[in-house]
Amino acid sequence: MSIRLRDHRRLLALAAFACLAWVLLSSRADAAKQPDSSDPKARGATAARPDRLAAARGGAPPNILVIVTDDQRKRGSMSVMDDTRRLFARGGVTFPNAYVTTPQCSPSRASLFSGQYAHNHGVTDNQNSPNLDPDETFQRYLDENGYRTGFFGKYLAGVNRREEIPHFDESFIGTNPEHATHDPRQDSFIAGKATRFLRQAEERDRAPWLLVVGFRSPHKPFKPERQYRNAHVPGFESNPATDETDFSDKNPSLSNAQVPGYISRRNPRGQRRMLLSVDDGVERIFSTMERRGEQDALSFYTSDNGYYWGEHDLTGKFLPYLDSLRVPLFMRWPGVLPENTTDERLAANIDIAPTILQATGAQARHQIDGRSLLASGSRDWLMFEGAPISNHDGWPSWRRSYFDMTSHYFRWLDDFEELYDLDSDPWELQNIAGERPDEVAQARARLEAAADCAGASCP
Repeated sequence: MSIRLRDHRRLLALAAFACLAWVLLSSRADAAKQPDSSDPKARGATAARPDRLAAARGGAPPNILVIVTDDQRKRGSMSVMDDTRRLFARGGVTFPNAYVTTPQCSPSRASLFSGQYAHNHGVTDNQNSPNLDPDETFQRYLDENGYRTGFFGKYLAGVNRREEIPHFDESFIGTNPEHATHDPRQDSFIAGKATRFLRQAEERDRAPWLLVVGFRSPHKPFKPERQYRNAHVPGFESNPATDETDFSDKNPSLSNAQVPGYISRRNPRGQRRMLLSVDDGVERIFSTMERRGEQDALSFYTSDNGYYWGEHDLTGKFLPYLDSLRVPLFMRWPGVLPENTTDERLAANIDIAPTILQATGAQARHQIDGRSLLASGSRDWLMFEGAPISNHDGWPSWRRSYFDMTSHYFRWLDDFEELYDLDSDPWELQNIAGERPDEVAQARARLEAAADCAGASCP
């Protein structure tokens, strides 16, 4: 692969390195909420080296690429995406412990753009997408800092495809399931829109660019593109949670959300076939960047939420068991971040916005709850927030969830509580809330204290 430097702006990065090496270290107040890198909890962190990051910040602002899929779970979904794994996993940093703070399309995407929990940005379910303040998003701050901005694909549920998205110079909303025709060619079309934006941005080459691509796949209905309708991909693969038969320890109303196994077992193959088109789109985008010498952009790949493939007899998302919360997350920045590296810190969708702001030097004027993945600290725990499930009659709703990678506690709206020891029970099969009242009380207290958190006070 030939690597070409950009124009004279890239050379300025090296020239300015000596005098700006400390810019990054003093640019954000986030340091106050970051534990020292010597903290044992921060081990495995792959934060950018300050010298490389300062050098990058001393030159032209980096181009930014954010790729978001729809309903792509972490477990088992990336195996068919050879190009994406080559570009992101081998070419950058993998976050195996990445989660979304609310497992529903609009709240999760609003958290990605704003860096906030749902209780702060106000998009608490798919019905109130307009609550997101576009002036409190990373795209607003990059737009103000002279970036050429483009958005193509799914934005927030309920946003009409004819609407312009504030702070994006170019946009095309074509993949909202509520408004789209479910044409399986949409992902190829969106990739084409994205590559056209890149070509035009680089032909002018007068400003850095921000490109956000929202692929529809692998959201239902599971209709792959024609060339992949019969592609050989893995189908259903059982695990202890799909084999679970005794649900007596779980919320009794969970039965309203459970489905026969044959329904959920059809989903893995359909979703994987759809992801083949996403993989093609990712490769097209990076090939376009490479041809124009722009493969050194800061890039992210993630999903808006996970998905159940029959775990606990569930399909879909929304609920607090981990497979709807856990998502793939990759980050690459050639020359600044190491390649083929794993970062085991607890990461979330609310961390993408502060990472972009730190990399670009843009300053937020609203409180951000997440923390930059470029910094070296780590969080002790993460809060998940439930959302009303208005379009699924009878499904139980939940309040909040406490998660620290060794235990997972959540409380349903009817006050039923569940606690799982993830060291001995990673599949969440045995609810031990009744056996550990002290641990339940501690988790409940931490959640109550964080219920209205903002900024540095948030987990």
